[in-house]
Amino acid sequence: MRRGCAAVALIVTAVVVAAVPAADASGPLTLKRSFDRVGEVKIEGHRYSSRLILSSPKGPVGTARYTCIDRRQGLPHCSVNSKFSEGRIRARGRLSSRGTLPIVGGSGAFRNARGDVAFGKSGRHAAFIYRLDSFG
Repeated sequence: MRRGCAAVALIVTAVVVAAVPAADASGPLTLKRSFDRVGEVKIEGHRYSSRLILSSPKGPVGTARYTCIDRRQGLPHCSVNSKFSEGRIRARGRLSSRGTLPIVGGSGAFRNARGDVAFGKSGRHAAFIYRLDSFG
């Protein structure tokens, strides 16, 4: 399962070009955030972690920290803690086969956030995609 965690580590260290819509609690919201790796990917046994700077084409918009633990039983357990000027978003759980984590809460404009974070693609690049079903 180290390959699964290593794949996540590679995905979250990529640079993405993505649009950043404003946060609005009136309905579902999808945020595609660019990220540049800040810290090196630390590998300690079965644990992978790093810090990221989240960006839009106009510049930095926040930070994130992710950690994944390979439990040798299926897919890794991960957490992503993201901080934006509007508030924070927390995602935690077992990485799904589709590369998503459930969003379990937040603060500020993202208080009580629910939805998921996807490790996906935007065009040719890897992406962090926040799909918020409810927040605020």
